[in-house]
Amino acid sequence: MVIIAVVCSIGYFIAKYSFGTLGNNVTLKIRQILYAHILEMNIGFFDDRDNGPSVLTSVMAADTAVINGIGSESIGPSSESAFGMVIGIGIGFYFCW
Repeated sequence: MVIIAVVCSIGYFIAKYSFGTLGNNVTLKIRQILYAHILEMNIGFFDDRDNGPSVLTSVMAADTAVINGIGSESIGPSSESAFGMVIGIGIGFYFCW
């Protein structure tokens, strides 16, 4: 039982670290793309009040925070549940056909 607990703990740590890294990498890439597209805009684009620098940076921060939450906090538990169910069904069929 101790060996199983240690293996599960290591697997849990690796999964959380992997999904955290995935979320951070996706967020960084999206921020780079958004910033590059903002820099390519015409000068007249920034004259509008809705496109002011403070508005654009706050929108960019909010959007990337949502994407980071979806990438790391939503996909992780969903994939863990799916793999757990598939492995459980496989073990069940193997031992009690």
